Amino acid sequence: MATRKSINRNCPFSGMPVEADSLTEFEGHVVGFCNPGCRDKFAADPSSHPEAVGYFNALMSEGQSPWHIPMKTTEDGLKTKNYVSPFSVPGLSVGLYAPKGKDNQTPHQLDEIYIVEKGKGEFTRDGDTVEFGPGSILFVPKKMEHRFTKFSEDFRSWVVFFE
Repeated sequence: MATRKSINRNCPFSGMPVEADSLTEFEGHVVGFCNPGCRDKFAADPSSHPEAVGYFNALMSEGQSPWHIPMKTTEDGLKTKNYVSPFSVPGLSVGLYAPKGKDNQTPHQLDEIYIVEKGKGEFTRDGDTVEFGPGSILFVPKKMEHRFTKFSEDFRSWVVFFE
């Protein structure tokens, strides 16, 4: 099984890119994970991982291609976690982030840009705080402390990680 034949590009558990040694079959489709541990956890009992099953079913029903990810696929992922990364290539990853209650982020190993889609609040980066709202663009260099310190319940932002 080759990575390019996997219906997904990112692991449904970690959001990390799919690795060639971590593929399996699910309902007649090749699906991928970030490592053999994630693959084996899913393969042992898919029904105990409804978030992954839902993610794969959405991809299969939408007929997703590697270069077109329907918004519904990404939104469905947010039903069970606060970050979904539907697209990743070497040096670039795009995700949708929607924390609930508190932002528990830690510094990342890549530079990142947030593009606020919905909601408003306050964002702190390296001790400086700014207000944000829909359309705001926030840049964070790799390894810098940052978080959304206050945000509305409907807050949601696209995140672009890059080298």
